[in-house]
Order: sequence, then structure tokens, then C-alpha cells
Amino acid sequence: MNLQQLRYVIEVERTGSITQAAENLFMGQPNLSKAIRELEREIGVDIFHRSSRGIDLTEKGKIFLSYAKNVVAQIQEMQDLGKTEDQENLRFSLSAPRCCYISHACAKWFAGLEGDPQLELRFRETDAASAANDLIEGRFSLGILRYPSWQEPYAQRWMKEKGLAGQLIWEFDHVLLFHESHPLAKEAVIAPEQLTPYRELLYGDRSSPFGPAMPADAGLADMGETPSSHQRPLLIYDRASQFETLSRDHRTFMWISSAPESLLQPWGLVQRPCSVRLPFYRDVLAYDRQRFLTALEKDFLLQLQESVSQAQNAIKRETIL
Repeated sequence: MNLQQLRYVIEVERTGSITQAAENLFMGQPNLSKAIRELEREIGVDIFHRSSRGIDLTEKGKIFLSYAKNVVAQIQEMQDLGKTEDQENLRFSLSAPRCCYISHACAKWFAGLEGDPQLELRFRETDAASAANDLIEGRFSLGILRYPSWQEPYAQRWMKEKGLAGQLIWEFDHVLLFHESHPLAKEAVIAPEQLTPYRELLYGDRSSPFGPAMPADAGLADMGETPSSHQRPLLIYDRASQFETLSRDHRTFMWISSAPESLLQPWGLVQRPCSVRLPFYRDVLAYDRQRFLTALEKDFLLQLQESVSQAQNAIKRETIL
């Protein structure tokens, strides 16, 4: 048994798929399956139950996985003992849901950093559940948790159980995004029934760290409201592809958490409020409770807060206009 095999098992359990885990680990599926079977033979326990519907942890597999996660986490902590404070200040890693203002903050902050060749910077955009898993499994030092307001009690309990501290970044309502040539672009405030003729764009990820919920930027149908369009939504996983679609197809729209104007202008996109009352969402910066934010992380937090301010001001100006 070795550390790499433990990481294999953790990734398979996290994704629920040998195929996806192999892709994430940059290895072939047969090699991953072989490594896990060798581990199962070595310990004399079937970790996974395999069926035509996929894979699930066996009862003993659940116990083994809890041990594996503890071992991997403890080894990481031991490796971190040798790092000096200066070295820690040269490392930055963030996993976050796909979101305009977050990516805008990262891009602007990265561009403004001094060119220290020792800087190690990592930023991953993913779905909400994967961002949480990246954090608790030690792949990233910071994570942004996104969830609807009604899940606040679950979020607080989950963070306590995982030993995480959190700092509220933004509590927001969703707004509509479409091209400036869209038929509704001249409207100051849009009623939900006005969206009926148009096609909605959605992120293809449908995940939440704490249970079933609306993904990062989903539509009214996912929030228990009247569907915003009679057409089937178009699922796109990449934001650049979404913006490209919005800029070319002027009868499409999507819901977002408001964005800085400088990010939208090159694509000719505008954002407008909607008259329907939707659940508001929270974005929380989370990290291990047993540590303090480094100077580098605190500097990023300032940039993130500036990006939030720019996004808030953008939708205020749109409302006034």
C-alpha cells in the first residue's frame, strides 16, 4: 500500500466514477482500475461495489476511506512543517465556483503581482461541490462556498464538522445577462413573463456542497419559480463559450450574480434586474480553521472585495439608467 493508491481511492469516491477519476488524475482508466484492485487484494477488503449503474463504497470501504483521508491529510501536514513563513507567502491556491466577479478578481490580481519567479499560483474554476471537496481534501488552501440563503444552517454545521473558518464575501441577488442587441436590452427592469420567448443558458454543473440546490448561475425553474422560458435550456460548461453564444445569439439570456462592466463590455453584454423575487445567495471564502490567512491571501481578499464592489456598482448604474 502506498500514498498514491490512497489518493486514487479518494478521487474515485469523490467523483463517483472510475472514468472521471482517471481523467482528473491524468492516467488511463485500466491503470487506475488495476491499481485499486491491487490495493483491495493487498488489504483483503472490497472498497468499491461495482455494478452496471456505477460504483459505490462498501461498508468496509467507507471505513477504509475515512482512514485514507486522515492519512493523506496528516502526511500533508507533516510536509508543511518544513515550510517557512516566507515560503507559505509565495503560495496561493483557490478553488471556486464558476463566476464572473471571482475570475475577474483573480485575473486582475495575478496581473498586478510582482514577477517573483518563486510565486506559486493556482486557481481552479469548477462546480460548487467540487470547490468544497478541493478544500477539505487539501488540494487547495482556499475555497469559495456558494449556497442559497436557506441552506445557511447546513453550511454552518458542515463547516464546523470539517474544521473550516469562513468569511462572507458577498450576499447577492441574481440578475439577467444578455447581449446589448437583445430585444429586452432597453428595458430597465424585466418581468419573468417577458423571458418566455427566449432561450436560457445554464451551467451544465448541477451541484451544491450541502445538498440539492441551484448551481452557480441557474434559472428560475431550478428555484421553484415559474419557468423563465418555454424552450429547453442550453447547457454550457465554459463561461467563454457562454459569452460567445450570448454575443452571437441575441435571443438567449442567463442568470448571473452581477459582474464588473469591464468584463462584459468586450462581449457587448449588459445585465438587468428582474422583478421576480428570487432566493439570494452567499459566497463565503473558507479555509482551515487552524491557520491564519497569509499576507498573499489577504492581498487577494482585498482584490476580491474590490471586484464585488465593481459588480454591485455596475448593476446599480444599470438600474438607474
